[in-house]
Amino acid sequence: MSYDLTLFAVPEGADAVLTYQELLAHEERESSDLDAWLKQPVPESARAQMRRLADALKAWRLALEEFHPESPLPWIELNDEDLLLQFSVCERKVEITMPYFGERAQEMMECATGCVEILKASAGYVAYDPQLDRIVTGADVGDMVTQYRRMDREFPEAAASRSAHATKKPWWKLW
Repeated sequence: MSYDLTLFAVPEGADAVLTYQELLAHEERESSDLDAWLKQPVPESARAQMRRLADALKAWRLALEEFHPESPLPWIELNDEDLLLQFSVCERKVEITMPYFGERAQEMMECATGCVEILKASAGYVAYDPQLDRIVTGADVGDMVTQYRRMDREFPEAAASRSAHATKKPWWKLW
């Protein structure tokens, strides 16, 4: 279980929430065959934009480490092992994933909204928070932390289980 944000560009004059819904629908269609989607090459122009955004994030937060897979993926993955944040830089969006039941929710959310500011400045991206069901900015950190902490109260057994099975391996590392 994770708290997620999706960052993306909104065409001028378009509604941000509608753009988010269209982005999700497009991705569901595109990735319906996961194996084919993973093998589909990303156009060079899109890959260059993804690289530019990943480099902007890495310059902003030096703790971000890039995952280098054996074969290319249709995204660039950046991880902050200290705060347990994962950034997936994709062709049309950037996703931020944060595991629930962490002890440093405020720091995670501040880092996530810092990313929002970087990508707003460098690519005109906005951030949609599906937990709050709205576009968010740095001014929403308090609401985001409150929503994040709500999970601790609603699912205390999950938080206890996470603590009992804690390991040194970051939660996102499947390899």
